[in-house]
Amino acid sequence: EAVDEGALKKRADSFIETELPEYHAITTFYDYTFIGETGKVYFATDKSLIGKDFSGDERFIRGIKEKFYSDIVIDKKTGEPIYGVIVPIFPHETTHIKAVGVIIANMGTKVLNNITANRKGLGATGEVYIVNKDGFMITESRFTKDAVLKQRVDTEPVRLFQTQKKIMAGVYPDYRGIPVVGASMGDDIDKEFGLGWTILMEIDSSEVFAPVKALANRIIWAGLFI
Repeated sequence: EAVDEGALKKRADSFIETELPEYHAITTFYDYTFIGETGKVYFATDKSLIGKDFSGDERFIRGIKEKFYSDIVIDKKTGEPIYGVIVPIFPHETTHIKAVGVIIANMGTKVLNNITANRKGLGATGEVYIVNKDGFMITESRFTKDAVLKQRVDTEPVRLFQTQKKIMAGVYPDYRGIPVVGASMGDDIDKEFGLGWTILMEIDSSEVFAPVKALANRIIWAGLFI
């Protein structure tokens, strides 16, 4: 049976705008897959997926039951990091309580990077970045090129959140081995997305304590002069 791809695309666009307004306002889903209740792909921006069987795919199996978020991965087609939202599709009729399909909507990480790359007020060494549950950086680094899913961050605040879901603030060595004054968070974002991400904000301790050292030196010289 022929499938009206134009109609499905309009339906998918409308569905995304209605069901994912929090994303529709700030970003664009560049790739999505429309899957029927049997697991068959009826429409996809990647034409090679149309007609494929997704019934055994973990995203479909879970997505037919609930909305959830996929972690950041590297897109095999573009080589760029992406993450997505998987949402069950329900008919408008109130008599239907079972999902009739699933839509997988993928987006790039530009929005995340725009947020973390805003370093206003963080001086010459401050940065904000996000680490996934496996301990890898998923947003751009101020100091390391091409850090996404390559730069491992095995630091005290990351380990603390991964093992105990606790946040912290203090002085510790960062992923470069340089002492920083930093703080972590992740509990709120974990409740929303359930991905185990840790957000960190750090500034080199040498920069933070530079004014204190300068003041101490002035006091010492003033004392010697007196």
